[in-house]
Amino acid sequence: MENIICSVIDVDCYPNDPEDVKFGGPKFVGFEFWVKKSDKELMTNYVKCMLYEYGIPFININNSHYKIVNEKDIHTPLMIRSIIEENKDNKELKPKEYYYRKIVK
Repeated sequence: MENIICSVIDVDCYPNDPEDVKFGGPKFVGFEFWVKKSDKELMTNYVKCMLYEYGIPFININNSHYKIVNEKDIHTPLMIRSIIEENKDNKELKPKEYYYRKIVK
């Protein structure tokens, strides 16, 4: 497998705990998905559909930056659905990096 440049779909769902933010945590918690650059728009719409389907609100979805990742680490639609479905009732989402590490292990 090789390293490739991926689009990052960054989803802010809930404000983070103020105490966590005070000590350097992110302002919002949600999801971060890495997708092929050529699929950026399609996958962003897919993420929006999955959030709607599972009743997870979102404050913002941003897909304006890129990251170099190993090809095996790219999120597939099945992985995205699984991550969102597993967290549909979780009102206190963890920082985005947690979900990536959980699915890749």
